[in-house]
Amino acid sequence: MNQPSFGLDFTVKMEAGWAIKRVSIGAVAWQGIIKSEHIATTGDAVAGVARLLMANQGAARNNIALGLAKIIANYSRLLQSTPTDITLSAPLLHQANAISSAARPRRCWRRDSSRREW
Repeated sequence: MNQPSFGLDFTVKMEAGWAIKRVSIGAVAWQGIIKSEHIATTGDAVAGVARLLMANQGAARNNIALGLAKIIANYSRLLQSTPTDITLSAPLLHQANAISSAARPRRCWRRDSSRREW
């Protein structure tokens, strides 16, 4: 996440890794890095802290919208998997060279159960 420390307009840039996995074999059905940004102006909030918070929340909202749009775009390909066999990983902040992808924690929701597994 790239955040400004001062200014009139705050632009926050966010990069998050998304993945959809087949539960039974652990294979990745789709994965991607989604980049988003949001600009909060003095018209949104006068206080800098509030503007920064609004810019962060807007960047996260945009990232979720773009991630879901990518999943919908790949939906027909994902249907080749068994529907109860897919896990959607929640968006994770992607930090290049910080953590290997195998070591990153994942929050998962399994479609074959009515409960969330964390």
